[in-house]
Amino acid sequence: MTHVFRAALVAGAVAVAVAACSTGDAPPPAQQRPDVAAPAPAAPAETAESRLQQGVAAYRGGDHATALRHLMPAARDGHVRAQLLVGLIFRRGKDVVNDPALAARWFQRAVQQGNAQAMRELGALYRQGEGVEKDVALAHALFRLSLEYAPPEAKAKPQWRTAQERLASFTSRMAPAMRERADKRYNVLRTRIIKAAAPAAGAASAPQTASTPPPADGEGFPDTPVAVAYAKGEPRPDDVAVIIGNADYGKLGRDIPDVVPAYADAAGFKRYVVEALGVREGNVIDLRDATGAQMIRVFGDADDHRGQLFDWVKPGLSRVHVYYAGHGAPGDEGGAYLVPVDADAARIRLNGYALDTLYANLGKLPAESVTVVLEACFSGVSQGGSVVTNASPVYLKTRQPALPPHLTVVTAGAADQIASWEQDRSHSLFTRHFLEGMGGAADVAPHGNGDGSVDWRELRAYLGATVTYLARRYYGRDQTAQIVVGRGR
Repeated sequence: MTHVFRAALVAGAVAVAVAACSTGDAPPPAQQRPDVAAPAPAAPAETAESRLQQGVAAYRGGDHATALRHLMPAARDGHVRAQLLVGLIFRRGKDVVNDPALAARWFQRAVQQGNAQAMRELGALYRQGEGVEKDVALAHALFRLSLEYAPPEAKAKPQWRTAQERLASFTSRMAPAMRERADKRYNVLRTRIIKAAAPAAGAASAPQTASTPPPADGEGFPDTPVAVAYAKGEPRPDDVAVIIGNADYGKLGRDIPDVVPAYADAAGFKRYVVEALGVREGNVIDLRDATGAQMIRVFGDADDHRGQLFDWVKPGLSRVHVYYAGHGAPGDEGGAYLVPVDADAARIRLNGYALDTLYANLGKLPAESVTVVLEACFSGVSQGGSVVTNASPVYLKTRQPALPPHLTVVTAGAADQIASWEQDRSHSLFTRHFLEGMGGAADVAPHGNGDGSVDWRELRAYLGATVTYLARRYYGRDQTAQIVVGRGR
């Protein structure tokens, strides 16, 4: 189960990563655990500028996977050159999974800062409908702006004259109504760039801790995955994934608050398993707003563990990855439940899906290994509001569900903590930083040793520096990731 920037799992273990508040017991210290590597000597600290220069050098040398690892922090902090290069790598880079939709997002950020090359690249995507909805008028506007914003040295080269001629040819083939639309798009874009330039000039040196708000998706539920560059994983044709994103609890008229970032979180995890872990898309059971009946169909119930997931597993060959984003809730006698979208908040014990059942049934799978990530909170209160009716969260205590000895559990927080979201509600804090960490961020100093892989010690340190810090900074509350490693089969 090894791949670049992947947590090293215990051989033959069923690894369960729970991005949730489902357990109240913190893991033992690393030095007391035989299966957790001793901390490696800290690598020398790198400055943001040195990492940027390393990224540029790697890009020029054709090592695009390394370039992404170094450029991504600068791109997130608003460095326009890094944003452009990240977009170029996502569009047609080597040794990375090309994703034109992600390329478009990074080009858009660079366009907002007046980068002419990003305008050309984004215009090409819109003209072809590659990664974005085809929009000829917008493409024309971007090409026109790219000529206007080209630096003086570029305008002195023959290529600039060629670009002018191509734009003139493009314009001549457009119908009058399309030209009018293109002119309007040009004026709107130009005005936005000019307005953005003034505040950006004074804030360029200030790091941005929150992601850029995504465009409106659906009816208030963003579904854009977090932008993480994964090294291509080795194809695993026998592996299986289950991905559930429960966001819209209100559509069935239930008295349970929505989980706004659940669709985006699930989409991000799907990218991770397909691109980084090599799972075939045809082997992904992908559900949105799963009902109780659907969860039983997939995982089985307390009387029969042989659900759809069991049927899809090839004994001894399949690695299984399960992700759930949605509500969790406490039950009777300290039990905990996943909450389907058709659940009744007053009767969770009857129509929730018990964690005890989930863990027991996963333990009966004949898989080589199982990795489960649950982005949920089991305290009875969530960022969206109370899940359990007529109860005070301070009195809702959940016990540690019974775990087979070969399960590894990673939790986003203790049983009495809330699983927090980004301030713009684009993603959950734990899912975003779990994916970024597994994408390589946890391997970088001061969290990691830069050896190209992520172990549990490095991931724990990275989550502490991101999730724990941001939950306290944004909301003034505790959220501490915990990792408990099983013994392995």
